[in-house]
Amino acid sequence: MSTNALSGLAVVTVDPDEYPSGHAVTVPGLASLAPLVRAYLRASVDLLPTETVDLVELLGAELFTNAVRHSRSGDLGGLVTVLVHSLPDRVQVRVVDAGPRDGQPSGPFLRPIDLDREGGLGMHLVATEASRWGTVYQRGHTSAWFDIDHAKTPSAQPVRRIR
Repeated sequence: MSTNALSGLAVVTVDPDEYPSGHAVTVPGLASLAPLVRAYLRASVDLLPTETVDLVELLGAELFTNAVRHSRSGDLGGLVTVLVHSLPDRVQVRVVDAGPRDGQPSGPFLRPIDLDREGGLGMHLVATEASRWGTVYQRGHTSAWFDIDHAKTPSAQPVRRIR
């Protein structure tokens, strides 16, 4: 990621003592920042097998997009925090948003599948591909998370990709 991609962007790093097994980044709740979030997710798990990296990127980007589209984080001045925890047996990604807009559902949920409707399949993707997933509501914020167990992907040994 080039420095130009970050110019004019307020990125806040969360105190590592608060999240000892990982790190986090907070970005404005703008759909246009999805590529930056994808790059952050990919870089955060770069030493893991390609299948795990791809899955973390895909599912994490889905949660980020949902936070921007369906929460107050997508409103003017809203923020989204993306946390990546590398644990001995799994990777956990959490996306924390500013909570639901007034009168809206309180967080991500599985909608009935309707192939005639645009959208609504992202959380089914998360539910199908993640080892576990869930939602936590705390202090007005919504935290959607998922785990990817190392054993879920075919090659469980860390690899280093050459760029």
